[in-house]
Amino acid sequence: MRCAEGVGQALKEAGADRRVVFIGHGLTPDTRALLIDGTMDAVITQNPQGAVMSCVRIFANLRDGREPTSGVETTRSQVIFRENLP
Repeated sequence: MRCAEGVGQALKEAGADRRVVFIGHGLTPDTRALLIDGTMDAVITQNPQGAVMSCVRIFANLRDGREPTSGVETTRSQVIFRENLP
């Protein structure tokens, strides 16, 4: 059982799934299902590939003597609710 699924199940079993604000991370099939059924209120997600590429660019910049953040894009986050599920 994954973390979000376990927390969701515990909230349901305790009857607290509608009283507790549950915010997870990473849009997965499990977190999507929890959003749809109303157990989870929101998911914060990022682009992991973009974050890795930013790290690679920073190390390449350091190796080449450039400003570390030269050409590095800001990592973007997105908050997903049931109403704006992609």
